[in-house]
Amino acid sequence: MKKPVLIFLFIMILSNAFGQDMLHGRWIISDVIGVSDKMKFTDKELSYSMYDDRLNKDQQFIGNIAYFNSGDQSFETFHTSFCGFGYFPSSYGKYKIIDGGYVELTLDSIVIHGYKKPKKIKKFRSLGLYRITRSEKEIHLSKVLK
Repeated sequence: MKKPVLIFLFIMILSNAFGQDMLHGRWIISDVIGVSDKMKFTDKELSYSMYDDRLNKDQQFIGNIAYFNSGDQSFETFHTSFCGFGYFPSSYGKYKIIDGGYVELTLDSIVIHGYKKPKKIKKFRSLGLYRITRSEKEIHLSKVLK
């Protein structure tokens, strides 16, 4: 009886560690987490696609970037562009891997950068639970609807 329980616990520990390592690092992401296309808070995004940023290491990149830090389980996403005109969102928050196949995202704040003084919006709020799926070239986060 002890052996199956130990095997189960070992598998759970490995799957949790695998899931943690899966998100850690710098990614190209489809959207800034928690920010709508109108630069307002949203928890309605149903999915995010992330691509390994190392694929573009020899090129300058314009678009959305995500950093996931497994040390303190924080994330930062932001938009980058060559021009300084306009407004560009950044979001900051925490994430928690659940059972290796899911991640819970919590937004701490949104900062809107632009040619004027940055505007910080505190939005400590759960964005919900997302299923993590991985293909050869991308990680996909799909919102789990209740």
